[in-house]
Amino acid sequence: MPANPLPRSLRQPAQAVQDAYAHGDPAFFNYLANDCTVYSIGKATPFTSKADFQAYFQPLLTATTRKIKILSQEAKSMQDRCLILKTMQITQDGVIANVRQSSIWHQTNGAWLLEHMHNALVGSPSADAPRNVDAIVPLNERIATVAAVLGVAQ
Repeated sequence: MPANPLPRSLRQPAQAVQDAYAHGDPAFFNYLANDCTVYSIGKATPFTSKADFQAYFQPLLTATTRKIKILSQEAKSMQDRCLILKTMQITQDGVIANVRQSSIWHQTNGAWLLEHMHNALVGSPSADAPRNVDAIVPLNERIATVAAVLGVAQ
């Protein structure tokens, strides 16, 4: 359990949004407030609505699945809001990226929604070592594809 655990009522929605992201499920967007602000990796300006972020990110989200390992997580509750800071290791299509995420959840009428999310790469994406020579070219292509999606120069 993290040093600063999530409020009990936020545990299920926080896990559900993470699971939806991992599985490439559009239900991910159900946990965003309509007027949320999202700072996405590789974008110079934030998205300032769920509709704009969903139009941009849904095709990327649903194209594949991911494996998520939480490396660290802290939470700070303040009345009807909760700040969550976490570092994750995300594996997608054989490429590993470490991401630092801050999010602010807001509870309204008993429901928790994300009103702010900021994602930043920690270091550069990498890949597992190829098992044979034939795997090198497809692996490099996957790194290039994921790096382009994340907005990281090769």
